[in-house]
Amino acid sequence: MAKNSKSLDKTLSKAIDDILKDYKAAMKEAVKFAAKQTEKDMMEKAHSCLQEYYDNYDPNRYDRTDTLQYAFLPYSKITYGTDKITGSVGVEYSAEMLAQMMPPPEYTKNGRLIHSGYYGSAKYQPVDTWWVIDNYLRGVHPYTDGGVEYYEILDTESPDEKMNQFIKEYDKTFDENVLAGLLAQIAKKMS
Repeated sequence: MAKNSKSLDKTLSKAIDDILKDYKAAMKEAVKFAAKQTEKDMMEKAHSCLQEYYDNYDPNRYDRTDTLQYAFLPYSKITYGTDKITGSVGVEYSAEMLAQMMPPPEYTKNGRLIHSGYYGSAKYQPVDTWWVIDNYLRGVHPYTDGGVEYYEILDTESPDEKMNQFIKEYDKTFDENVLAGLLAQIAKKMS
């Protein structure tokens, strides 16, 4: 058993030495790994916030289309300098993507518009997708009735506040993801 332990120590020591020889390349790979994991985590949190938003209000005046989920796009921008790595990772909200994913308008047989693809507000025809995203981020559930717009604000904490809190608390997780990226490189060199 002691022989196997020495062999493992030697293999691990060599793998770490190999990583340290080009630590900048190793850190670059570790940060790429962490950024990819962060994008995934951010998207999961964005969809979780959306589901909570939907759960807080069951529309009885319209059919929910669930198209808001298509407004979320992951992003990461990492810059590798000679002595430091900087970047940002997160979720963007895209009005363009939301507009592309809206259901097509429906018309009666005589050509009268039934709805324009968004059921929540007849006031906004055609739909201003930034208006939809802005209401979502603020936790506002709008609807119209007879041309008058009403707001039912049911969310005690807006999706925007929830995402900002998640991001604030994510630093430690990002560092853990960088470490996991380094450990994955060591394990690869050991195999």
